[in-house]
Amino acid sequence: MSESSSSAPVILVTGCSSGIGLALARQLWQSEFRVVITARKTSLPKFANEPFCETERFLIRPLDLTSYSEQHFLIKEIKERWGGVDILINNAGIAYRSVVEEMDSASELNQLLVNYLAPMNLTRL
Repeated sequence: MSESSSSAPVILVTGCSSGIGLALARQLWQSEFRVVITARKTSLPKFANEPFCETERFLIRPLDLTSYSEQHFLIKEIKERWGGVDILINNAGIAYRSVVEEMDSASELNQLLVNYLAPMNLTRL
């Protein structure tokens, strides 16, 4: 690893299976940063068609944001490999296209967990 890449900031991006997260992953692949991109396990096969792959400075990891143990394990791995995360991009999120009257409690709780509670926990880690 070159001197510049060994001292490069470590960036963690959640929600890279589509949209802004995937666009960020594509851009960061071309950078000198040390990068960890994440997506739900079911989204990982999509990356087979992308220009990026796992290298010494670019990691692809599954992450269910609703699992605090998966969050903890991922942060532990990053700390052991590179000393920690310098830049966290909490990009993952979900939205139900429904009016409030039609949403059930489970969907509301899941949206709160993915969009607020999980990112707050990841930030603390």
